[in-house]
Amino acid sequence: MKYNQLVYIAYYILLAGVFLFGGSIQFFLGLSNSLMTLFFAGVGILTYTIYVITKKAVVYNTIILFALICFIYVILNGFINNIDWLKTMLYLIFVLVPLSSYLLSRTFYSTNKSLSNSPRFFLIFVAKTQLPILLLQRYYYDNIIKYNQSTQIIDSIDFPFGTFFIKNDHALGFLLICTIVFLLFNEKNRGLTKLPFLYSLYLSATIFFINSKVTFVLLVVVWVVFWYKKTPRYSLVILVFLASIILAYSILEGEYLERGIEIAENFGSNHEYKRSFRFYNEGVAKRSHTLVVLFNNDLSLFGHGPYSYFNILTGKFNTGVNHSQWIWLLYDIGVFGVIIFGTFIFSFFLNYKPLKSKGVFLMMLSFILYCYFTNVLSDLSFMLTTFIYLKSYEG
Repeated sequence: MKYNQLVYIAYYILLAGVFLFGGSIQFFLGLSNSLMTLFFAGVGILTYTIYVITKKAVVYNTIILFALICFIYVILNGFINNIDWLKTMLYLIFVLVPLSSYLLSRTFYSTNKSLSNSPRFFLIFVAKTQLPILLLQRYYYDNIIKYNQSTQIIDSIDFPFGTFFIKNDHALGFLLICTIVFLLFNEKNRGLTKLPFLYSLYLSATIFFINSKVTFVLLVVVWVVFWYKKTPRYSLVILVFLASIILAYSILEGEYLERGIEIAENFGSNHEYKRSFRFYNEGVAKRSHTLVVLFNNDLSLFGHGPYSYFNILTGKFNTGVNHSQWIWLLYDIGVFGVIIFGTFIFSFFLNYKPLKSKGVFLMMLSFILYCYFTNVLSDLSFMLTTFIYLKSYEG
């Protein structure tokens, strides 16, 4: 078997596992998300290692550089905070998942140049298939949930996860948003679908059936930018009005908008601090409460050490059950960690001129915003979606 065929097979095993079969395997067979993520990330690292040995070529650029800096910083941070070595090593998943996704994607494109469009075609296909599956999951919840073999308790509101991992509606939303952005803003879409605008409307309708309000808000932003580009004088007024209605309905934490405004207005007030500090100490703090306490009382340059916010060895949260990349980084490895990992994230988009390309900018904006609502860097679906669609903005 030729090496390029090996890379092709490995890459599509990864894509199929992450985007098509991961949720079913997790739901019907009970395999954990973390175990499958480590396996698929291992496939990426192993394939790239074979590439280095075979081709005698090593990739070195800003992404690799900042990945190395993040790697070293996490280890040093664990040492500074006297954290168990196993927790420190496991924390490196926030470096290894993006790195393996990037390296395997790059290896695929360099060894299968004639098939450079196929991963994007695959993601568009995945995006198109989600709506009927979401409808089945939403309206036949009682019939399907009895077959759940996973360790997770899945409420009906969290059940529409499509073909993605269980409760991974943010990753599904990110795929839909990036696909819509690609169809609306990238001229290379014409080689993959003949009706980009119509499919964008179809994918927009799909978003209404997932439990991710931040995706809903980003959808409005994408369409505002698109229509403003087409007819700036009239459509902007209509879409801003529409966005106001939607934003009044949605708040990014599942609370009401008034509560969000109250937090913003009283962020540094004594009343808001006491309220947040009480929730923080009781272990029931929401993301906003955690940020209030961290910025007022517990902001640290080096944090509390890897996996201090969430103890991966016991499976328990310290201050509240919140999945948030930015909060975890800030609490665990401090201000320096946020800066270093933030630079690492920005390096993904740097070579694609995000300030000049609307598509790249919208992808970057979405990625950064999702980092507040979930742990993006340990999610292969987020990372593969990012690197596959960014490839379309080259040249």
